[in-house]
Amino acid sequence: MMKRKTLSLSYGLVLSFFLLISHKAESSEDSLYDFLWLDPDKSVYVLQNKTYKKAGTFFGEVNGMMVVGDEFVDGYGGGLKVGYYFSEEFGISASYNQYENSFGENWDNVKRVSNVEPFVRQFNSVTALEVLWTPFYGKVNTFNKIYYFDWGFGVGLAQIDAESNIDSVFVANQPTTFASESLTGIVYKTDFKIHINTDFYINLELRNISYSGQNNPNDKSAKELQTHTDFLFGVGMKF
Repeated sequence: MMKRKTLSLSYGLVLSFFLLISHKAESSEDSLYDFLWLDPDKSVYVLQNKTYKKAGTFFGEVNGMMVVGDEFVDGYGGGLKVGYYFSEEFGISASYNQYENSFGENWDNVKRVSNVEPFVRQFNSVTALEVLWTPFYGKVNTFNKIYYFDWGFGVGLAQIDAESNIDSVFVANQPTTFASESLTGIVYKTDFKIHINTDFYINLELRNISYSGQNNPNDKSAKELQTHTDFLFGVGMKF
């Protein structure tokens, strides 16, 4: 009889212990990975294994492009990009993009109302060399598929082939003529790569190019800092 009471007491203590453990182990959204009750002096870190690695890989990309925020020009284009990743975070890339431009609705409105054509500078092509930094890697979990992505940044130099109507914009009774310009700028961007599989990815990129150029037809010697913005959508391959 004493033995049965001892066993019952032991089973009760064990059951109580596991009930206490299970209660402590429950995690809400506000306390995810909160295991400090195990040992207040220790911290638990969760490491994510990378499914799509970049270190030591080359990549090539074909992209389409749209000019963003230009008042008078609707610009579209495309280009190529190649690069290499030294590590999971750092790499380099070289790219070339060519533009097709047309006057937008605002150009026609200004010319119709004021009978004066506005000053316009449009890009014909951009060649860029960039240093890449990709510190963020993650995944989006949908109902039946997980999408992995990289979020990174880039900065570098850009050689710009452009043209503007600064020589003819204020000359009365003269059709608009565009003169070629060669400019050097600083390119800085952010991109978001969604991995399709281990070889292919989709890239969404917002790129800014800052440069110093003439912007005042009345004072052609004066130069101002200006910014050109492109949105790029590309498909790339790693190898």
